Amino acid sequence: MSWVPLFAAMGAEGAADLLARAVERRLEPGEALIEQWDAGRDCFVILDGEFEVRDAGRALATLKAGDLVGELAALDWGAGYGAVRAAQVVATASATVLVLTPEHLSEVLRRSPQALDLVEHTARERLAALE
Repeated sequence: MSWVPLFAAMGAEGAADLLARAVERRLEPGEALIEQWDAGRDCFVILDGEFEVRDAGRALATLKAGDLVGELAALDWGAGYGAVRAAQVVATASATVLVLTPEHLSEVLRRSPQALDLVEHTARERLAALE
């Protein structure tokens, strides 16, 4: 899965370790992966399919295979908890995601400075888009 930017940033050994512990989830068109304002903290890597990111029903972005989503809520912002979900994410086609718990994500980011840079950059871009 070296085509996934997060896994490429982690290196082969780190990605293999993460994949061994992560869980896959299938979604059908119209099914919400993330509900806006939810307190869930899992992060997701899109393996296939497509998703629309919505804020109060307004389309903000389209996500596809290889993209990371949910990182804003999964990141520990220094107070021991994540943020609520800033947007809704809905499958627009049949899709498969890899579910990463906040603990898995934190471990990945501790092990790989490149992965940390990638996730922080993604989070900053998405926060700016919400403003």
